[in-house]
Amino acid sequence: MNNTLAFKLKNAPHKPGCYLWKDDAGQVLYVGKAKDIFKRVHHYFNPNRSFKTRALVERIADVEYVILKNENDALNLEAKLIKQYKPRFNLVLKENNGYLYFFITASVKPTLELGRRYEFSKNKYFGPFASSKFRLRDIYDLLLKLFPLRKCAPHERGHPCFYYQLKMCMGQCMGEDTPERYQTTVKGIEQFFNHGPEQVLNHLQQQEIKASEQQNFEAARHFLDLQKAVLELVNMQQTAFIKAKQSHDFIGYVFEKNVLAITVFAYVDNQLIGKNQQVFELPQDDEKEVESALVTFIYHYYSTNKIPKTLTVSLSEENLSLLANSLKINVTQPKNGEQKSILQTVIDNARYALNTKWTGFINNLNRAEVHQQLAQLLQVPSIQSLEIIDISFYDKDHVVGAMLRYENGKRMKALSRRYNINIDHKGDTNYMADVVYRRIISSIQTHKQLPLSDLLIVDGGIAQINTVTKVFASFPNVTQPIIIGLAKNTRHQTDHIVLTDNTTINIDKNTPLFAYLTTIQEEVDSFAKHNAFKRVSRARFQNPLLQIEGVGRKTVQILLDNFQTMQNIEAASLSELSQFIPANLAQKIKTFLKEND
Repeated sequence: MNNTLAFKLKNAPHKPGCYLWKDDAGQVLYVGKAKDIFKRVHHYFNPNRSFKTRALVERIADVEYVILKNENDALNLEAKLIKQYKPRFNLVLKENNGYLYFFITASVKPTLELGRRYEFSKNKYFGPFASSKFRLRDIYDLLLKLFPLRKCAPHERGHPCFYYQLKMCMGQCMGEDTPERYQTTVKGIEQFFNHGPEQVLNHLQQQEIKASEQQNFEAARHFLDLQKAVLELVNMQQTAFIKAKQSHDFIGYVFEKNVLAITVFAYVDNQLIGKNQQVFELPQDDEKEVESALVTFIYHYYSTNKIPKTLTVSLSEENLSLLANSLKINVTQPKNGEQKSILQTVIDNARYALNTKWTGFINNLNRAEVHQQLAQLLQVPSIQSLEIIDISFYDKDHVVGAMLRYENGKRMKALSRRYNINIDHKGDTNYMADVVYRRIISSIQTHKQLPLSDLLIVDGGIAQINTVTKVFASFPNVTQPIIIGLAKNTRHQTDHIVLTDNTTINIDKNTPLFAYLTTIQEEVDSFAKHNAFKRVSRARFQNPLLQIEGVGRKTVQILLDNFQTMQNIEAASLSELSQFIPANLAQKIKTFLKEND
């Protein structure tokens, strides 16, 4: 612990507020709230804390305090700070895990949208719905065909948009609609959600009959399925509509060995309309801190989901009161046998969710311990992060470099990087040099987002290591990580570690360390090969029209939807193409096709 941190801990305030743990680069590692900041921050340095807590504490180099009037203010600020910094050790709510809502935007020209965020605005919301997004997406597309509201960007004026050309909007971009006509269309959508689907069902029935008469039985089946989907939606809507009389959520949780599983059941008028559950790793490991994390989750959760009139959750009276004051609703322990039974079912679901994720979390914990073993083997204080690089190519024209990052044994998928290599000097070491050079440049440009790791592993031996070392030598102001190679034997199996002085370290094949190194080597190899294959596939099957300046995938898709094949596009006249895309793009396409005939 450095002197600055020790001084700040000694002088931490006995006040409510927030605290921000930071690493030596000033990056926020964790944001927390507390009724007494002094007691909470000192609790982290208990020598008997869990491995996960120690992993956080080992990174702490600084702390910042924000003193507030009460816990309610602290809860509110904590949510904002977590959203701002996205600290890696905080419980962060997954953005795409809420219920689905249809909503009409509060704008001069409203649009119909489908999304998971319930924002407290003037938008008109319909839902929530627990149905599959793909099924709701079909209904969404259907509603937009029957009630063609604006789809193009507001700034598109003076020329017809693609949707207008496809007869999928009312011509707002051409000024062909009137405010009265537009509002009538908006009210049609509201009528569908508020009073029933008769108009939509009649349309689908007519389409089904028409398709059957034409013996297009696949289309007829599709229209029948849509009718069932609409009726299913309406049945949900009868209980799920936002203006329902009684909405009651139950939240249950299970915590074991730094893994927290949370399940939410949403009831409207005594009917279950949906379930939501998430599993997290936490640095905390005692009951009070877990409750604090759960309170944070609940506060975040209801920032993007509809707040019920009543919430039942098993928490201390202090935290129940904190949530009730923050959310402005009734938050209680289960009051009777029925509520206790429901909450137990919710907890059972949370336990099942935890058990299904358990293996992955335990593997990550074991991997973190392997990082400590690797540090001992290499005789360095610690290795908290490592990156491994590999090269893959199908031919000399389609070469891909891959980099995977692991922190405390856990693969950070969002930090994986793919490098398309296009250099004149061929060869494995030159490809490796190109990848490492670009990785260093990116670390300089975005140090806080993706700093270099403690350890860099290359696939190969001393030739690859020397190449990487030379690249780092050209950046004298960049701290070089530890560099090792993972060499394979004649049977192409991971065999030993190579150091920068060309000495080797044999690894016991029966140890977790060997299994870990083999696994990450296979993972980066698979990632590199997958992306090399994708690059070759794109090159082989990319539509030639995409070579034309101004022509994107959307334009090509519109043409293929209407002309079916490239041969038909080539045979189409300029005026025929211009019916579906802007005339200038149609002219470019005709010129391109003629020149490449």
